[in-house]
Amino acid sequence: MLGLLSARRRRIDVTGPTQRRSNSIVSAHQSATIPPDDLLTVDGIATTSVHRVLLDLARADRQRTVEIAINASIRDRTFDLRKLEDVIDRNTGHRRIPRLLAALDAVRGGSSLTDSELEEAFLAIARAAGRPLPRTQFGIGTQRLDFYWPQFGFAVEVDSWTYHRDPEAFRRDHEKVLECRERGIELLPISDHLIDSDPGRVAQLLLTSRDRRTPAPG
Repeated sequence: MLGLLSARRRRIDVTGPTQRRSNSIVSAHQSATIPPDDLLTVDGIATTSVHRVLLDLARADRQRTVEIAINASIRDRTFDLRKLEDVIDRNTGHRRIPRLLAALDAVRGGSSLTDSELEEAFLAIARAAGRPLPRTQFGIGTQRLDFYWPQFGFAVEVDSWTYHRDPEAFRRDHEKVLECRERGIELLPISDHLIDSDPGRVAQLLLTSRDRRTPAPG
């Protein structure tokens, strides 16, 4: 509902005062109290705030999922460090606070962060193909590259209709292509459909592109 995780996530996160069993549809979280500051209403439906959701994710999911959610909230301009610190202060001593703090540190340090689970799926394919780890969300001029291998002068842009459907995104994409060409960077666009339907072909494209690029000296 808040757009922190991909629509591919099939389970709905629900927080309540009593312990309930999770199933294939609902991921249940328990909290004896939910302060008013942790609540908001979206389309007439009561939900927890962005920052409370991050805490609940730290309780139920791996750190990488929390990093993706934090990065999404930054992208959507809903992240407020002070509000997150308030949530942490209200839950001091909770055993999953270290996971949330570790995810926050990773975001601050820029460690292999991606803007979506689509890009995370691509990163898994790249690792399985034996690709050296790329720089992620790498800035060149006024643009950012999803994945960039500076030693090969090669970059990948992971595209989906969700993130590239408006005129502003269309304009940014074309500016990115021009900026890469001016800097001698090979930019390979890969669609969400190809990642979902044929990861083997994606891996082969990565290996082929790497093989035809000469690594930069030293």
